[in-house]
Amino acid sequence: MNGQAETSYASMRETHSSVVFFVGDRVHKMKKPLDLGFLDNRTRAAREWICHREVELNRRLAPDVYLGVATCTIRAARSVSTSSS
Repeated sequence: MNGQAETSYASMRETHSSVVFFVGDRVHKMKKPLDLGFLDNRTRAAREWICHREVELNRRLAPDVYLGVATCTIRAARSVSTSSS
């Protein structure tokens, strides 16, 4: 850190099929459960498949950017937990 205080920040943006969270130097993308006709992400399995495919395709050109896929679970108490797959 070179003696400098770490600055924390977060923001969120939406695309037609995802919600993207910018947290510090990381970006987390969640696929929306929707059917656009050309893209059907209504099931968890469909969203998981498209996430793995996106990482597979984009990791070829940006391996240090696309780190992997994680499962995100929202609990009743409004807490969020993640686990890598």
